[in-house]
Amino acid sequence: MAFDCCDAGQTLTGSHDTGYQCCPSGQIYNGIQCADSPKPSPVTDANVCKIRGVGPDGGTCTIEIRCGDGKMPPGQPWKDGSCIKPITDCADRAHPEFGDTSYNEADFPCSDGRERPCRGEQVQPWREARLNWGGPGHTQPDPPKPFETTVNFDFDVVMSIVDIEAQSEHFLVKLDGEFLGETGGEIGYKNVYTGEYNNPEWCLLNGYTRGYFRIPKGRHTITIEWPKGTGKYLTNEGWQWGYGIAHYRFDKLCDPDKCVPDCAKAKNEEAEKARQKLKEAGKWPPKGAGQPAGPGQRAGGGEL
Repeated sequence: MAFDCCDAGQTLTGSHDTGYQCCPSGQIYNGIQCADSPKPSPVTDANVCKIRGVGPDGGTCTIEIRCGDGKMPPGQPWKDGSCIKPITDCADRAHPEFGDTSYNEADFPCSDGRERPCRGEQVQPWREARLNWGGPGHTQPDPPKPFETTVNFDFDVVMSIVDIEAQSEHFLVKLDGEFLGETGGEIGYKNVYTGEYNNPEWCLLNGYTRGYFRIPKGRHTITIEWPKGTGKYLTNEGWQWGYGIAHYRFDKLCDPDKCVPDCAKAKNEEAEKARQKLKEAGKWPPKGAGQPAGPGQRAGGGEL
């Protein structure tokens, strides 16, 4: 994804409802718009970026993040069309209009920038979800019968789900009958058995379609569908599939207070003390830091 920071001396302000704009730092009114007021709200952190997505009108929308963070907002921002996470893989989707709904990093503590979310203690090991054809409404060329399971945890959990046979089964997940998301992250698309198929942990990281969803605590029904699994869906050898299959598991969320190891916290404290001493000596921030390059100068200062 492309990130686009405001210029030096500006701060990105706004919300999904009001839209976003870059305002002069320290001149923000009500926290959401550039100030016309003589008494603007103070701003202390201009290190804010915007991530581009597709808005409901087809234009760009932005999500407030810190520079280099890469974090999507919690929940499902695509659900009301307010901001769509772009599709970056080749997976077929029943609802491509929602963009990539397979993994929202911000739903999971300690997961910013990670290929898969941080998982805590496992509470249910990998289990099979088999979607068979047969019965009224579930004969080819219609999709197979959905798989359904019920969970009841006393805490929110991470649900991991992955195709474990031929890399090309794209599953739709519902929570209590409501659309939750679709698997994605596919790399390459091979409608053949490849690699360590039937090993879900290997498949998660090696191009098989997968999804990571936050399931809230309490009793819930989870439904797994294969909308694209039809009689016209053939293997590379030309024969029809007899079933669809995924594996899924549940884990506790990681403790947000333990995202950074204690040794790293100690190093950060050491670094902050060093910065404080430099501030007291008038040597921090470094001269020219954060200033736009003028004519004939390098960014950050110095002659070209």
